[in-house]
Amino acid sequence: MTLLYLTPTAETDNPLKPITPLRLAFFTRTALTDTAGAAPVAPAAVYEEVWNRRAELARRIGPALQVYRRGETYVRIARSICFTLDGVGGFVIGAASLVLFATAGAAISSLLRHAPVPHGLRTAGAAAGLLILVTVILRRSVLAAWAGRIGRRQTQTYRRCIAGEAIGEITGMVKEILHREEERVRSAFLPRTRAPSLVELDSPALVRSESFEEALALVRGHVTSAVGVAGPPGIGKTTLLRSLCGVSPSWVGVYLPAPVHAGEGQFVRVIYGAVVRQVLLSRGVRLSERGRTRVPRRFGPDVVWAARKLDTIMGSSSRQRGRTAGLTRWGLSVGLSEQTTWTERNPGPAEWAEEFRGYVRGHRIREGARIVVAIDGLDGIADADRVINDIKDLFHIEGVHFVMSVPDDASRRFAACGMPMPDAVDPVFDAVTEMRRLRADESHELLRRRSPRFTYPAAMFCHAWSGGLPRDLIRTARSCVAIQDRRKAPVAVVELVQTVVRRDVTAAVDAAIRRRAGEGRGSEIDALLELRRLVEDDEAPLHRRLAGRNPWDAGDGDPLRALLAAFLDVAVAISEYFSAPRDSGQWARGIESGEFLRHADLLAEAKAALGVHPGEAAWRLTRARRRIGGVFSVTGGDGSARTTPPSPV
Repeated sequence: MTLLYLTPTAETDNPLKPITPLRLAFFTRTALTDTAGAAPVAPAAVYEEVWNRRAELARRIGPALQVYRRGETYVRIARSICFTLDGVGGFVIGAASLVLFATAGAAISSLLRHAPVPHGLRTAGAAAGLLILVTVILRRSVLAAWAGRIGRRQTQTYRRCIAGEAIGEITGMVKEILHREEERVRSAFLPRTRAPSLVELDSPALVRSESFEEALALVRGHVTSAVGVAGPPGIGKTTLLRSLCGVSPSWVGVYLPAPVHAGEGQFVRVIYGAVVRQVLLSRGVRLSERGRTRVPRRFGPDVVWAARKLDTIMGSSSRQRGRTAGLTRWGLSVGLSEQTTWTERNPGPAEWAEEFRGYVRGHRIREGARIVVAIDGLDGIADADRVINDIKDLFHIEGVHFVMSVPDDASRRFAACGMPMPDAVDPVFDAVTEMRRLRADESHELLRRRSPRFTYPAAMFCHAWSGGLPRDLIRTARSCVAIQDRRKAPVAVVELVQTVVRRDVTAAVDAAIRRRAGEGRGSEIDALLELRRLVEDDEAPLHRRLAGRNPWDAGDGDPLRALLAAFLDVAVAISEYFSAPRDSGQWARGIESGEFLRHADLLAEAKAALGVHPGEAAWRLTRARRRIGGVFSVTGGDGSARTTPPSPV
């Protein structure tokens, strides 16, 4: 074992406490034992990399560490109380023993003088003996039972938080290190793997991107805030909002969908009720859908106060009781009846907003946690400005933070400082965060968390072909895994690239054929059908099949022709890059130097620019070809084709 983990500096600079460096080394060795034979790598190198990534590991298991640290605080306090009580008991036993010995001596002296033992002396001796007996029993039973319970609780917390969460994350990190080493000798293959979490973006295996950290800093760094989150569909706005609600156990997170149809002021009431409900749920109160909220006696007055507020929001109930009496053939009859009527309140938006402000003030006075309200889907409704105007009176209340998805052009309007662009977004938001597409390293980390055996080259292809859009990244990766699953064997990344790209290009050509047929422009359908046949031909890679034979060009400014031509150019470039032959040494050098990351980012930028304009995509693709070089042939200013110098990879 390396001595790195035993130095005093290592102990002080350890965000994983209470996991000591020695314990971390033990966990790493256990993970290496469980994954023996995965790759020929020295254990000391694995130890060192795990230790160097301790900050990342602490971030991954942050909630578990917080729970364990709170448990340790409770254990220290409880043990201090036990130690104090045990000392008090020892002192009581010692003092009572002295009293008992003194009274016994006095009683013996009285008996020797043939004098009666005083009544007070007998009482004092009996009281001292009884006190000794009771104290011994309490120390041997109550304190011993409490100490045992404290020890069991500490053991359970350790097994759940450390042995459960930490060991799992450390094992995953060790497997990732070993698998990266395995890639150095296995070239670009996607091994047989299962990836059940490659289905949606709300998985626990998330990557905290720059956009997430920016929004999180706005919430954490201010007493109140109103933040808009903008970006194209599939960029991860919903994932960011859900993650912000649950990122910290020290605040109350409320996630709400934007209302498609809501009366004036009703959404303010929905937000108010959802916040109070979540506060009560965070305190462990069970809530019913209708009727009064019943709070058990074990809860404090602050919970009772919040429950009353929730009843006020939901409405009011009235009970009517009646009695009936009469004579029947069998005698006197008496009946009781009770009827409960529930009446919903319907005040105006200003009254709801004022009540919400009053509740938040009371919540803060009672030292309640900060409140984060995430509203999703505003970018998907037609009248987003109306909803924002309805709830803007709730913004900038101390202790409350609003984060919501806004239309994609809101960030551009917000950034146009000084320009006369009246809009409901600009005056009310402190900032509008533009969700940025994932970088290549973030895409790689996301896929590795969801599928630990997802190889580096395959992840770079998925990033480039998705343009860094998280939703498309997951879909592309899922397609790769599905291909591997059908083959029942490891699949070369070159084959994955050709299969996925050919499928998507074919779908784009089919869509163009249907559109041209609907427009009655049959003269272009023949060229599209010829293009489709070339794409379907699987005898050669896509870039070779279309080289010099592409029957489709940008045309004379027609938007569809220009977009499809740009899409084909990007597809050809990605096919050409990932089909280039590379041996194990070239893959290893590209991974170590980070050159593959830079290349994948350049290609992803060109693919993402298709959503802006075909001209932008063409410019970025030309830049990518020039910067990458090696496998590409670029066109010079005179129109002649020449090959760039080979890349170091």
